[in-house]
Amino acid sequence: MGHPKNGTLFLASVVATLCSLSAISKPAEAATLHGGWRYAIDSFNDATARMWVGGPTDVGGNRFEIYGMAIKDDIAANKITVAINSNLSRNGATVPYASGYGHTGWGDLFFHTRSGLFGINFTQSNDSDARTTGVYKNVTAKSVSLANDGWASNSDYINFVRRNGGNPTMGDLSQSASRFGNSTKNVIDSGTKIGDIFAADLRGIDFGHFGARGSQTFGFSFTRSLLPTGDFVATLIQECFNDAIAFVGNLPQRPRPPVRPGLPRPGQPNPNTPSPGIPVTPEIPEATNPNTPRPGIPVTPEIPEATNPNNPITENPETPDIPEETIPDDTTPVTKVPEPTSLLAIGVFGTILLLKSQRKSSEKNLSGNA
Repeated sequence: MGHPKNGTLFLASVVATLCSLSAISKPAEAATLHGGWRYAIDSFNDATARMWVGGPTDVGGNRFEIYGMAIKDDIAANKITVAINSNLSRNGATVPYASGYGHTGWGDLFFHTRSGLFGINFTQSNDSDARTTGVYKNVTAKSVSLANDGWASNSDYINFVRRNGGNPTMGDLSQSASRFGNSTKNVIDSGTKIGDIFAADLRGIDFGHFGARGSQTFGFSFTRSLLPTGDFVATLIQECFNDAIAFVGNLPQRPRPPVRPGLPRPGQPNPNTPSPGIPVTPEIPEATNPNTPRPGIPVTPEIPEATNPNNPITENPETPDIPEETIPDDTTPVTKVPEPTSLLAIGVFGTILLLKSQRKSSEKNLSGNA
């Protein structure tokens, strides 16, 4: 068992060391929501850069320093916007190498998802094998670090930064937790393009809220539905591997539109739509009752006639037709109108009498002539 005094001195030494380490750099903040944007803030002193041609390498605050990355998920507009704050412009820069000068820019933005690796080429000023800017799926990645006077491995970079007083981190991840492990992969090697990128609307972006004050802020947008929903890690590494940042996030599913009563849900067949190949039997309307009121037409109720409470008859008997000649009149004599049948008989009888009269006249004339 050690001496109590020595143990106290050892504890004090550990505390002092931790305090000094915490004072070296600002710790990263994981995907913090602010003003409609989610932010991943990187260490402010972990970028490396050659100071002049063939000269030593500087650590922290130089032209390659990445301060933060923000993502805005606009579910309603089906759009994702990415913003980056750094001292390196979107198109990179011409910088001193071990011998001479060369152009070094940004790598591609990778999305590590449950459905595989997706990549976004947002600038043509890099060594990516993506032919045009846009969103790619089924991606494989490669490293162009050594061709850009950069680091051979992630561990080489980490060790150098720490030896020179820096704090190497990748935004929401520790530097050693890179999704590419110890490799320096940073651009698209192969993939299939599935969409384009668009100009970004950076209204409301506020890296300064987190103390991130890089000289360059730029961004781009793309269609949200090109990426699978669920958890993801977005990784952005410069071509030289001089700095990197990661963003840990989640893309929730888009809510389904509400279904009005009486309408089929999405994906369900409409019962009123006939199935192909099945003949439709037309509906035969039922016979309508003329006494049934039509919808929308008010019905006037029938008012029953006043009934004699002393009369138990509930139905009115029909009144028989009374011939005119049977109705007596005290003052006016009734003239009976003969029926059509009587008129016919009178005509026939008159014709017979006329024929007899003519026959007698003919016989009389014949006898006189004789």
